Amino acid sequence: MKGLRFAARWFSSRTYRSALDEYRRTRTQLRRQGDRITEEGRAAIAEGLRHLRESLANAEPPFVVRDRRDALRTTAYQSLEDPRRNRMKDGTEMILTAVVVVLALRTFFAQPMEVPTSSMQPTLWGVTIENLLRDPDREIPATGRRWLERVWWGRTYYHIVAKAPGRLTAAEPPRPLRRWLSFLPTLREQRFQIGEVWYSVTLPRLELPNPFGLPPEYLFVFHAGVDPDRVYQAGEDIAKLAVTTGDHLLIDRFTINFRRLRRGEIIVFRAYDIPKLREAAHYLKRLVAFGGETVQIGDDRHLRIDGVRLDQTTPYFSDLYDFRGPPVDGAYSGHLHDGHARWLRMKPKFLAPLFPDGQAEHRVAPDQVFVLGDNSVASHDSRRFGDLPETAIVGRLLGVYWPFSPRFGFSVH
Repeated sequence: MKGLRFAARWFSSRTYRSALDEYRRTRTQLRRQGDRITEEGRAAIAEGLRHLRESLANAEPPFVVRDRRDALRTTAYQSLEDPRRNRMKDGTEMILTAVVVVLALRTFFAQPMEVPTSSMQPTLWGVTIENLLRDPDREIPATGRRWLERVWWGRTYYHIVAKAPGRLTAAEPPRPLRRWLSFLPTLREQRFQIGEVWYSVTLPRLELPNPFGLPPEYLFVFHAGVDPDRVYQAGEDIAKLAVTTGDHLLIDRFTINFRRLRRGEIIVFRAYDIPKLREAAHYLKRLVAFGGETVQIGDDRHLRIDGVRLDQTTPYFSDLYDFRGPPVDGAYSGHLHDGHARWLRMKPKFLAPLFPDGQAEHRVAPDQVFVLGDNSVASHDSRRFGDLPETAIVGRLLGVYWPFSPRFGFSVH
């Protein structure tokens, strides 16, 4: 019966609710600060807590509860630090604690990462750019649809129409979107001039692919297909692009400290640990061989590890060897040596200098691993830079958490 009366009082009386909050807050502060106050102070506060608890439990009238709440507050904060006066301090401590927890999780357990390139396609996708001017039947969606695609698939549309006639006369390097946002290097804008008019676009958050080493001021207009020799007329499309972000991943940094990596797992490694790269970046590749093993890329586009041919029945390799027809950029095509590359009219020793043909073998050095990209036509991997030190490995792939594409989830191999 007392419980029902208390519940009724709590729902109908603000005094009861504030008294219960005061009781809990004071009890918590007493536990935190009890060792810093006198014995008499602890006893007085405990007595006030007992009186207020009894009033609440007995569902006494609100004016009685209010008097005991006020008496407890007066007694308690003669000795204790009033938490209501230190909300800024408590809030700051909470934020700092949350930041420390997030950094610890990121450093030791699961680190987020974005796929920057197409070397792991079609398993994982980097930034993709579609020039819609080449597809006249494809229209840019309405505003609501564009926002939906941006949230769901990470896709951003760019449509720039000439305001006056002219040709490309100038382009400026990317700069911060706002001066006070200069500490966020991913928020940038790009300006270029057509005729007498300057046009400005907000660039994608990730770096655009730059396969030809172009100056950064001309990278966007290159992907947009802007022709510097063409005179654009007023009302004519200058650029019509769809830019889709790369897959956002979670990298497991924890379990690799307690178990051996498996052949075929996708790993992340530091590029600056590799003499032939020396880049301050992280790469994603598939681990295919360990120290002491011999690697061969056969004419059938299958790997052989110590003479054993890998095929569709090998764990983690079922999709890689499910190919038909000639090698294709961005699709599963097995693994290519330099002879295959010459069939594709690539420069000799450009794709796989360590494997000039199907008979060449490479022995992985001790404490090193051998890694390959799934997009074998366009992957910069151990076929060029050789073995990778085990100490350069940061973690292994857990899964894709965004965008919500068919690759989303924790079953990516």
